[in-house]
Amino acid sequence: MKKDFPFVKVPVRLLTFVGEPDPGTRQYRLYGTEAGYRMWFHVVSRICKPDGFLSPSGAAIYIGVSRAGVHKRLKEGRLTVFLFHKMKWSRLLKESELIKKKVFFGNAPFSSNAFIPVSECKAWAAELEGKTIEEFEQKSICAYDLVEESLISPSHRKWQRKVKKD
Repeated sequence: MKKDFPFVKVPVRLLTFVGEPDPGTRQYRLYGTEAGYRMWFHVVSRICKPDGFLSPSGAAIYIGVSRAGVHKRLKEGRLTVFLFHKMKWSRLLKESELIKKKVFFGNAPFSSNAFIPVSECKAWAAELEGKTIEEFEQKSICAYDLVEESLISPSHRKWQRKVKKD
């Protein structure tokens, strides 16, 4: 792994809003309610500008690797992920204690969101192809001539013409 991988920089002042990273990883984890999720989402959006973010499954498709490969890299601390666990508070104190200890049972009162910065996905994909990020972006953009070939109604869909004729 190269030392110059372009990790997203998370300012110390924003750690309150995205959570502290898990030890040995770049998994920024936060637990909270719906109102906390909205704040977390806006902060993560700003951190990941201008490219945005993807889910782990979306990142796997974008990069061209398996989901297991993405999760392995996340666990090794070689990729940044922002995690939010939205909790539904109940009257039982034991349930919230179980959630914080990460011991989950069947219908645990939480839901999760995970976002990976696109800038890191680009860097990993470029690394796999042996190119610089700029070369990778240029290749991705030039793959489609957006003036001649519309992405909304491409002319190369011959199967649609056959269906319309029948």
